[in-house]
Amino acid sequence: MKRIFFIIISLVVILYSCDKVDSPYIEKSGGDDGSDTSATFVQNVLVEDYTAHTCVNCPRAARVLDDLHAAYGHKIIPLAIHVSSLAKPYNPPFDADFRTTVGNELDTEFGISGPGLPKGMINRAEYNGDVKVPDGEWQTAVSIQLAKEPLYGIVIKSDIDTTNKKISVDVDLHVLRDTTQNLMLCVYLVENKIIGGQLDGEVPGDHIVQDYTFMHVLRTSLNSTWGEEVASASTPISKDDIINKKFDDFSYDAAWVAKNLNVVAFVYDNDTKEVFQAELSEIEIE
Repeated sequence: MKRIFFIIISLVVILYSCDKVDSPYIEKSGGDDGSDTSATFVQNVLVEDYTAHTCVNCPRAARVLDDLHAAYGHKIIPLAIHVSSLAKPYNPPFDADFRTTVGNELDTEFGISGPGLPKGMINRAEYNGDVKVPDGEWQTAVSIQLAKEPLYGIVIKSDIDTTNKKISVDVDLHVLRDTTQNLMLCVYLVENKIIGGQLDGEVPGDHIVQDYTFMHVLRTSLNSTWGEEVASASTPISKDDIINKKFDDFSYDAAWVAKNLNVVAFVYDNDTKEVFQAELSEIEIE
């Protein structure tokens, strides 16, 4: 029933959506001659899926995330973070290790895996008094976040040197209101289309999927787990400011498939940890 709901929402979005550019994801309205008369950043939502390859219910959550992406398109910024003992490498086909220092630190800070997986965070905002949101509640939590007016916009430009295994990323944070909040900017690297073993409770028998496709897998951060400060009470920012951060020649693991890498950037309140805006960019291969 839920999947039918998501399909209906997706069709509505396709039929009635405004023209959009691919990246950054900005809704535009045009004049009669086809020229752009306005451009406004839209509110995106960071959906963090805390998961593991020997967690039998985790593929169910991944399917919920896929449905959300189908319904809301590029307004959903997906991130799959592999954590806990259920993510440890075992005998094949579970011999991959998708855990990261970043993921482990996030799991410890927010206490995600303790009550059991899967769990998620939706813009790291509290939902029913907790930042840990069951996958059955993601759609409602996402709807709440999407209804907010954007306070910031993010533009990402990125490219990759596959010969030397280097990535360069340029991030512009567009300020849409004056603020003295303590703001942090994080830039993560994720990989899609990784094939490996996964337990799936919806698969009959031993629940083993030998060739499961892992998407949105967190690989590393370009500026640490918690990012870097972009504003504070002592260094306030104003409406129409643009804050630029560059990450040149960042080395990436040669085992990662360059064409499947994406950059995810998001800005959050360092006091509450709530995410205000997020963006995703595919990396251009030189």
